[in-house]
Amino acid sequence: MPSHPLIQADEVIRRILPPLPNIIDRVSRFASRPPDITLSIVDPLIPCIPEDTNITIHTSDFDIRGRSEPARYAEAIVCLLRVDRQLVNTQPELLQIALTAKTIAQDALAVPGASRGLFSTGFAAEHLSDLIRETDGALSYSLASRNEVQLDWHTSIIQQLRAGSPWASSDFLQRLLLALADGADNDVSVRIFRDVLSRHLRQSGAGEAEADAWLTYALSLIDRGKLKALHSHLLSIVPQLALAIILVVKPLLLDSKSFSTAQNRLANALTGIPVKQANTRGIPALRLVVASAPPPDAASVFLPQQRALFVLRHVSFWLTDDGADDLAEEIEYRVAELYNAVAPIVQDRSGAHWDSIFDLMESGLQVSIAIGIELIIRTPRLMISKLILSCIRASCFCSKSETFAIPTRRYGLCGRARTSK
Repeated sequence: MPSHPLIQADEVIRRILPPLPNIIDRVSRFASRPPDITLSIVDPLIPCIPEDTNITIHTSDFDIRGRSEPARYAEAIVCLLRVDRQLVNTQPELLQIALTAKTIAQDALAVPGASRGLFSTGFAAEHLSDLIRETDGALSYSLASRNEVQLDWHTSIIQQLRAGSPWASSDFLQRLLLALADGADNDVSVRIFRDVLSRHLRQSGAGEAEADAWLTYALSLIDRGKLKALHSHLLSIVPQLALAIILVVKPLLLDSKSFSTAQNRLANALTGIPVKQANTRGIPALRLVVASAPPPDAASVFLPQQRALFVLRHVSFWLTDDGADDLAEEIEYRVAELYNAVAPIVQDRSGAHWDSIFDLMESGLQVSIAIGIELIIRTPRLMISKLILSCIRASCFCSKSETFAIPTRRYGLCGRARTSK
């Protein structure tokens, strides 16, 4: 009698692959490398940090097609998942490895050479696309088996995340989310967590109750009193995980009272951070506030005007304080994102906050020009300066407030915008 196909697949895994934890560890090393700084423009979960110039990549690290050894393992796993879709039910680690390779492949497609050394710079784009497509197929098939979960499923996985370990009854998706959360100290794992959870909520028809449960969990992660008791490793994980969850639930809760309360709570927390902690606590707090902002074309109200002004004045003080020279480069980038989000709210209020907005926009343009034309497209601050400029010009078209026109005359923006209307 022939053996069960699942047993055959398990035997193949043992014969052709190293132990799965070893592969996860090796792939995670690539995922933990600093991402290409340009990627922070397109994904809020990617940090805006300088690339590590100490990492040396040799052509001997790749095979003739341009794959590193962990990349070859990931491709083999994708092939196994194509042959036997049921493998994920017993070994979710396979899907975790495939999704990690897929996410890095997406980066390499978006920005040539941004594969962190998992693939060579000359690796064929069509092969990257094939890997992405095959992995998406495996994920879709796997998630289809969890399309009818109830609210209890979500409360169960949240309890497991709080405990940091799976239950005996955990299904493959819960175990996958737990593993991704444990590795959320790198942007790749946390982006996969966001994408898997978002896709699951969408495909399972989750509503406000499920999203509220996740939002409550995200806010508990960043509760200052609870953070004091966490290990230093977890301190680096929880802001990223909370950020991912907020991005996931925002479309489901944007106009709800609970999300409005969360927006104000995050903004209030930001105004309590002194400049000496801007690099450590300030950057995660800025990213959380910006992540909670509604899309530019949404009718939803982000923050009350007075709170928005408090927030602007507070972060502007960071940039003008005597210790501003010690601020991380990412601070100005995230502050510029915040300006872009709240500028429409305060467009009819004059004050020093407008000087800060223009100063930062002008600084971003000057820095971008100074580094040379060939590197301008790799400067996130140039993009944010452009966004702020576009936001101000758009407000000029619709604003009849004279107080709004005063600061924009610094560059003649309002006059030109209204003339060209």
